[in-house]
Amino acid sequence: MNNTFRTWLLLFPLVALLAGCIEKPKNPKPENLIPEDDYIDLLIELQLLKSYRASFPPDSAEPNIDSLKALIYDKYHVNEEQFLRSHRYFQSQVEPQVERVTNAIDSLKEQMVKDGLMDSSRLQ
Repeated sequence: MNNTFRTWLLLFPLVALLAGCIEKPKNPKPENLIPEDDYIDLLIELQLLKSYRASFPPDSAEPNIDSLKALIYDKYHVNEEQFLRSHRYFQSQVEPQVERVTNAIDSLKEQMVKDGLMDSSRLQ
């Protein structure tokens, strides 16, 4: 799982940047926009869930990811549709989204240091 986490840390910002380079029509602000801090925390948890699922061999029985995802949405008092609308809106703002992703990665690194999974000297 450690390699999966490292891969995510390297690829996620690149994908976010590349996705931002594609010209898209502006997404209007949704009525029920998730607050930015909650959005970042939710994005982190959903990405960790995705990495968790990817850590299982293809032929093994995967855990019930849908029920875990539902618990995450419940924790933030949102549903999947609300998250997706907010996600599209936030993604349409390229520079702020890059900053959000950077903040999410920094938060993960800090948690890894706190949990003893990473040396604090690797923080920048």
